[in-house]
Amino acid sequence: MTFTLSREELTATFKINGEYVQITEQTCQKIQIRVMECYNEWHGLHRFTGEVETQVVTGSSWREVTKAKARQRWAEMINQGWQPA
Repeated sequence: MTFTLSREELTATFKINGEYVQITEQTCQKIQIRVMECYNEWHGLHRFTGEVETQVVTGSSWREVTKAKARQRWAEMINQGWQPA
């Protein structure tokens, strides 16, 4: 049995595994990076071009806790504004 919470770009999945619950948290974040170019390779000099690139950075973490701690974590996340998906 699996339960999922979400908030903005975050997702938390609670998967029951016997007496324990596996909690997997996934993030997805968009970041903007200023583009640089090398204009003098001999001295390694760089300059910013004025362009901006957008990249998506994802991450994932998991842990396994007892059912009581998972219920406590679920309640904390609901209080923080997480919504069932």
